[in-house]
Amino acid sequence: MSNFVLHAVVSMYSSSTRCVTCHDVSFTLRCLTLSCLCLLVAVACRPNAEVPAGWDDLSSVKSDAQFDASPYDVDESIVFAKLTNNDKLLAVVGGEQWRALRVEQGELTDAGLRHLDRFPELAEIVLRNSPITDVGVSEIAKLNSLRVVNLPHAEITDKGVRELAELPNLELLRLGSSKITDRSLEILRESHSLRFLHLINVPISDDGLQTLHGWHQLESLYLDGAEVTGRGVSQLLMTCPDLHLHLDQQHHDLDPRKGHE
Repeated sequence: MSNFVLHAVVSMYSSSTRCVTCHDVSFTLRCLTLSCLCLLVAVACRPNAEVPAGWDDLSSVKSDAQFDASPYDVDESIVFAKLTNNDKLLAVVGGEQWRALRVEQGELTDAGLRHLDRFPELAEIVLRNSPITDVGVSEIAKLNSLRVVNLPHAEITDKGVRELAELPNLELLRLGSSKITDRSLEILRESHSLRFLHLINVPISDDGLQTLHGWHQLESLYLDGAEVTGRGVSQLLMTCPDLHLHLDQQHHDLDPRKGHE
C-alpha cells in the first residue's frame, strides 16, 4: 500500500513539473493537491508506531509439544516474547478468539492476571519467569475452559493447587514451586480430568507418591528435583504399570515407554 502511494506521488510530481514547463498553472495545482492527499493516505495507513517501550509483536502460533507447550491442537494462540510490561499488555488485549496465552519471557505478576477475564475461552496458559502466587492462581481458576496450565516458576502453595485441581477440564498441569508439599498430590488425586502432571523442584517425598498408587487416570508423570527415592518410585510403578514416568529428565527403568520414543 505505501509503495503504491509513493509511486503515485512521484508520478504526479513529475506531471506537475512538466505542466510548469507548459505554463499550465491550473493543472499543476491540481496535481500538487492530489500529491498531498496521497501523502496523507500513506501516513494514515502506516503501522501504529505508538507502541509502549518493551512490548513486542503478538503472533499466532500452533502448540504441539507435550509439556513445553500443549498436546492439543490450539486454533488461536497469543505469544508475548521479550516483554517487560506484560501486566499492562493484558489490560489492552484479549478476546474470545484467543485459545492459548503464552508468556515466554519477561514477567507477568498476580496484578496482571486480574485481566484474564478478557480471555474467556482460553484452553492453555503458559507463564514462564512469572512468580505467580495463590492470589494469581485464584484468577486463573476462574477460567473453566482451561485444559493446560503451565506455571514453571510459580510461588504457589497447596492452597493454589487446590484451586487448579478444581478446574473441570484440566488435563495437563506443569508446576514449579518450592512451597508445594505432599498434600498437593492428595489434592490432585481428586481431579476427574488430570492426565499429565509435571512437577519442577517441588519437595514431594515417597509419602506423597503413595497417594498416587493405583491412580490409572494419570498417564504421564514428570518429576524434576523431587525428594523421592528409587524405592518409592518403584512402588508407584508396581501399582501403575502403564504410567509414563520421567525422573530428572530421564526415563525410569520401569517406564513402559522407555526405548519407544
